[in-house]
Amino acid sequence: MDDNETSSSETETANLFFAKLDTTPGLLLFGYLLTSIPILYRLLVTGSILSAIWPHAINTLEWTMWAREHVQFFPLFFFFLASITYVLQRPKIATIRWVQRSLDISIGALLCMLTLYVLLDVFYLRGAFLLLPTVYSALLLTVLIGRFGSPRLHNSGGTKISRSRTLHIIAVFSCSWLLLPGLPASFGFAPSPPETPIIGYGASPGPFLVDVVQIPYELPAEVEQIRGDTETNIDFSIYLYLPILENANVSKIPLAILLHGFLYPDQDAYSDWIDHLAAKGIAVAFIQYPSDIWPEGVDDFSPTEKEGMSDFMQHTYRNLSINAALDTLDTEILGQARLESVSTILDDVEISTSELWIGGHSLGAAYSFFVVNYAMEKGWGQQALMIDLESPAPRPSQPNLQPTWSSLPQNTIIHSAVTQDDMSVGSCAGAHMHDFFANQAGNNSVFIEVQSDKYGFPRMVASHYLQTNPAHDALSDWAFYRRIDAQADWLTAESRNDTFTIDWARNYLLDDEMLAPMGKWSDGTPVLPLNIFFGEDVRLRKYQDC
Repeated sequence: MDDNETSSSETETANLFFAKLDTTPGLLLFGYLLTSIPILYRLLVTGSILSAIWPHAINTLEWTMWAREHVQFFPLFFFFLASITYVLQRPKIATIRWVQRSLDISIGALLCMLTLYVLLDVFYLRGAFLLLPTVYSALLLTVLIGRFGSPRLHNSGGTKISRSRTLHIIAVFSCSWLLLPGLPASFGFAPSPPETPIIGYGASPGPFLVDVVQIPYELPAEVEQIRGDTETNIDFSIYLYLPILENANVSKIPLAILLHGFLYPDQDAYSDWIDHLAAKGIAVAFIQYPSDIWPEGVDDFSPTEKEGMSDFMQHTYRNLSINAALDTLDTEILGQARLESVSTILDDVEISTSELWIGGHSLGAAYSFFVVNYAMEKGWGQQALMIDLESPAPRPSQPNLQPTWSSLPQNTIIHSAVTQDDMSVGSCAGAHMHDFFANQAGNNSVFIEVQSDKYGFPRMVASHYLQTNPAHDALSDWAFYRRIDAQADWLTAESRNDTFTIDWARNYLLDDEMLAPMGKWSDGTPVLPLNIFFGEDVRLRKYQDC
């Protein structure tokens, strides 16, 4: 075969490929794959479907929150789509080949977006994206009818049932089924959630403004050597948030230590949580620790999870990192020669470790045990200790990483909070942690289950990300930030010896009748309350499968 024959064969193959591509099925597939390229690329790089979808999940959540606030434009949106559908069915438009191609590609792209929606619903925020399938299905309904006309069983002028027309009918009715649940919300008929409290717990952070100081710390050498690529741009630091105490007449303020979730060392994602603590008059140390680390042998290691614990190899190295950060906190912030940048904000006000808040989200909640260990060895938290574990992941099971304290200070309160639709870590780890602390603190250990309530719109979905800024909604204000405000109020009152506020805040934190109510929907229907459990054996009463 000479060069001319080879070239002719390649040309015929290419022409055949493009001829097949330039068909409705080919263009549908092209649109689907084109839309999925970013996801597929991240999947190839990370090897994890969860990591591949995560950026899309964040962007989708931001869009959804925007759509919730601008739902009044949806009737206009539907009218626009109806107009487009009418125009696309005009004979002069419907027969234009580039219009047909564009619609075929759009159908593929929208099918891909609906697939991603299903994955988000399964892996991240179950039931939260009410408007997302509404928008996707409305767009898909528009292009389906615009491309193939009104649904019918027969081709034009025919009498036999057509397979393609049958598929078209199934697609149109599927879109309608996805569209219907969101219509009451889109037209403003669905009841709305309770408003954010104007005063009291759960209201806007205050009374103090907040400033921040970044304090980098040095990772241990054995951790630095095994860092992955995704966090190379992070200068691991303690972000110290301080109240601006002008005319406050206080000599000391409590300390809070907050740990973030897995692969989420973004202080801005937790700034609402931080502000509700710091604005009450607490110094909040947000500690970044490395998630992306690769110890030798980790690729061949099969971790196990049991009784709310796990034996991931990375636990050991993250413990070293968190302890290094705590050493920096102790010497550069709490010591006699504290940083000038801290004293510039606080003047001569002391950051007291006698009144101490320790908490975290997800993996950070699990690693809060490291911080409690460190604090007990240092004698911190003896006046008042608040431990807050939010949507906790399994804590380390390695023998050398177990708690070493024999008992907690008498004046200790623990909140272990889980969310009903947590698609990331579930509820078992939180139940085990509650029972662990209940053995030491009795009824001062409170287990809290946040229920989802999808009665109205926006839906109040108790997801794994309830405590983070991207998912901050009415449910966050009522189920989470009210408790954070009460926790901060209790500790600051302890530091000032304000007995009235101490009693009020402490009762709030330990009284199910005060904690459980979640307000009412706009039509007067009560929102599903928090489920509250005190003392031991919550697993026997609620989570028997754990």
